Amino acid sequence: MKWWEYLKLIPEGLKHPKDVLEGHVNNVRLTLGNLPEDEQDEIIRRRLICEGCPNNSKNKEGAKEKGFDYCTLCSCPINTKSAALGANCGAMQWNEKHPNEKPEEIRWTAYGDN
Repeated sequence: MKWWEYLKLIPEGLKHPKDVLEGHVNNVRLTLGNLPEDEQDEIIRRRLICEGCPNNSKNKEGAKEKGFDYCTLCSCPINTKSAALGANCGAMQWNEKHPNEKPEEIRWTAYGDN
């Protein structure tokens, strides 16, 4: 089921291929211990923020089970989104798409010169 849920994210991911690729590459580099310490720290900081975010699928009542934690605002898998250092919190994308609704809090933004 997990792979099926990932496949359903492809159309949205194709709108941001650089971020998706960067997230996957940085996850591998993080696992191998091959990221600069400041980038490792930033990914960990983001994941801690997402862990407690009410828009994390595991914290949102009624969120669909996909086999992985995801942002209910942008649908991105948390591990991939948080490792894409050039990406912004999913709330930014949600706010842009829903200008007439109460804005969601943007919890982190792109890191460094990415």
